[in-house]
Amino acid sequence: MIIVPVSGDKIKTSDGLPAKVLSYSNLKPEGPAVLVQGSEGSPSETVFFQDIVKINDQKVRYVKNADGYKVFEIDGVMTRTFQLPQPGDSVRADNGDISREYEIKRIKLHVKDQQTRGLMLDVFQPGTEDLTEEITLDQITDVDHSLFNRSKFIAYYADYTGKAAA
Repeated sequence: MIIVPVSGDKIKTSDGLPAKVLSYSNLKPEGPAVLVQGSEGSPSETVFFQDIVKINDQKVRYVKNADGYKVFEIDGVMTRTFQLPQPGDSVRADNGDISREYEIKRIKLHVKDQQTRGLMLDVFQPGTEDLTEEITLDQITDVDHSLFNRSKFIAYYADYTGKAAA
């Protein structure tokens, strides 16, 4: 399962420090990061994704997928208010004035030396696997096999829509 740390998650870093996620940040040239608060009243600090080893007490792996994009993977399922659509899932998305059904090919987050556009999904229309398009989370209008509330989904992943990323 592919996940991203969201506001309120408890993370642990490779040096064992626990922290609470405040928000996602993609303005660092070193790669994606989260702003965290260690202990109550301490100032916020930046933790890079590569240093995160646990999210909500579950071990995560920050791995490079087959296409060279790094993502967090976990074994099993992490309970979330809203799950990220996963590769192979079907989604409905607005691409301009047209709403289409897509299948997710891959999830990507950070493109080095580019301003953040948030979490991107490479998708294709069924039957056209080699014609890949990019969509953002805020273009998704429905996710197959789940109860979906678009406004709450966007609010939950607001840091990853590309509009709220700091």
